[in-house]
Amino acid sequence: MKIISKIFKKTYNLLAIRPAQVYFSCNEMDKIPKLPDIEYDVREMSINDKQDIQYWIEVMKTSFERDIDEKTFKNSITEHKYYDVLHTYFMVDNNLPVAIVSTARFKKNNQIGITHYLGINIKYYGKGLGKYMILYALHKLREEGYKIVEGESLLKYKKSLGIHFDFGFKPKEKIEYWNTPSNVNLISKIITRKKFNRLFKDYIASKSE
Repeated sequence: MKIISKIFKKTYNLLAIRPAQVYFSCNEMDKIPKLPDIEYDVREMSINDKQDIQYWIEVMKTSFERDIDEKTFKNSITEHKYYDVLHTYFMVDNNLPVAIVSTARFKKNNQIGITHYLGINIKYYGKGLGKYMILYALHKLREEGYKIVEGESLLKYKKSLGIHFDFGFKPKEKIEYWNTPSNVNLISKIITRKKFNRLFKDYIASKSE
């Protein structure tokens, strides 16, 4: 029975349709829009400060609506497997963080920047804070000399993907050696890529209406 179970599990993993990562890139950093005026301040997170770490955890919990703890923080920020996280920024309302974004670079290619881990307190949805924070991260990366910036995400985060499209990002046609591998089967990757390209085409079509 154990052998049959193992065979079934292996077959399922080979054939099951699962979400694959999507990859997108901006090669025209000189064309990103100016930062608009906004009523909130932005400050850099103190990466070793326990209170700031707790702020990060709380905002991400409400943003992603799932359990997030210090282990998640370490895996995502201080000990990420594929990224060197450069800076993490808090948007604050009365000194309390309400939105978060990080800037990073790939460990296998430190010439390529990346926007990383956007989170918005659910109470502040609909205020355009996500769009501002992504643009803020892009400005910071440009100031630090990055000419190419990429993003890696999942198709379910359509709003975030649309924001990146607004700033000149396009789907990557070729996945490079520095990109994070998507640990799903080939069928899942093909289906996800087709859906992602369709999402981008629909975005372009909506802008021309």
